[in-house]
Amino acid sequence: MSSPSKVQLDNRYQLDSRVAAGGYGEVWRATDLVLGRPVAVKLLLAQHVQQAQTLARFRAEAQRAGALTHQNIARVYDYVEPRPPQPPFLVMELIEGPSLAQVLERGPL
Repeated sequence: MSSPSKVQLDNRYQLDSRVAAGGYGEVWRATDLVLGRPVAVKLLLAQHVQQAQTLARFRAEAQRAGALTHQNIARVYDYVEPRPPQPPFLVMELIEGPSLAQVLERGPL
């Protein structure tokens, strides 16, 4: 994804700053412009959008995570299929604090 300066997804989610990147996606701190709240947006990286298997996994992740409701699990608010040039993305509750990787670096739980 290009520089986040004023990048909006689906005319609703304003990307603010990148939080993390992984094997096939990246997570951004964003603002839901309709509801005026901070959210986390997980984008599928552009090089994976044309890979049917990866796209299916990403969609399944959205569906499965969206079906879960628990106080210790980030809620899924939205999932948007790819609309070129926009990649597919998943919108989740933004949880402030260290990542699991950072917590595990301190030693066993």
